[in-house]
Amino acid sequence: MSPVPSQVAIRTRTQGQRYELWRDAQGTYSFFPADNAAARDRVGPDAEQVWSVEARSFEEAMRAQREYLGWVR
Repeated sequence: MSPVPSQVAIRTRTQGQRYELWRDAQGTYSFFPADNAAARDRVGPDAEQVWSVEARSFEEAMRAQREYLGWVR
């Protein structure tokens, strides 16, 4: 087995992924990976991106999002 695939996987995990927070005109938030075009299409034309973060996991991104929104005590 070649070591290249595992090295690529490790590099991807440590670099993380960018996540975006969007808010529509009604004030509803949507949070998803930046490369998720289907999710971006669902937020609608009146939505705006309000914040982004790079994280190694969705859970890490969600923690950062809660801190950004002031939902953490």
